[in-house]
Amino acid sequence: MAADPYRLTDQTPEPDRPETSPTGRTRLILWVVLVVSAGLNAALSTVNVWAGSAVGLIVLATAVALVVDYRRGKR
Repeated sequence: MAADPYRLTDQTPEPDRPETSPTGRTRLILWVVLVVSAGLNAALSTVNVWAGSAVGLIVLATAVALVVDYRRGKR
């Protein structure tokens, strides 16, 4: 189809954009969970070793999720 030179609007189709997740919100939630769980880990480690270890796993999982989110954003 030929472009109309007298048309005021642009008729070129926009390229498809890849679906992006709201990484800013996800990253904020991950940081909040990391800080809160790190504080809980420090407090619970002195009281109950098993509870401190469980919260420590949450800290580790959250840190890994932040690294994965960062690495995906670099691409």
